Amino acid sequence: MFNFFKKKKKEPRIEDIYPKILTSGGLSEPHHGETCGFFYRFFADVVKITNPKNILEIGTNRGASALAMLLVSEANVTSIDLIRPEKSINTLKLLFGDRFNFVQMDSQNLDKKKEWVN
Repeated sequence: MFNFFKKKKKEPRIEDIYPKILTSGGLSEPHHGETCGFFYRFFADVVKITNPKNILEIGTNRGASALAMLLVSEANVTSIDLIRPEKSINTLKLLFGDRFNFVQMDSQNLDKKKEWVN
């Protein structure tokens, strides 16, 4: 007999995981202005709806938006920035392995990297 009152296994929520990683010191300090929390939820919602296989993020800063997108999907994220946030790269690689890739470069040179576009 089906039990309607049986507790379902709770899926981890981005609201629970995301702040813990941000405040644990796992990510580098922002090297310039940072997007507010609303936009991380927006990025996560867009990724959930579109279910991409690959994401190219222009501007890593400390990796907070990459973290949000990786938490809610199985997508591969390639993030580019002029400044290399070593601590963030290490944390995201540790948490997500090959699903996260960082390239230190100027986004103005993206047209020379057309093999990235599927």
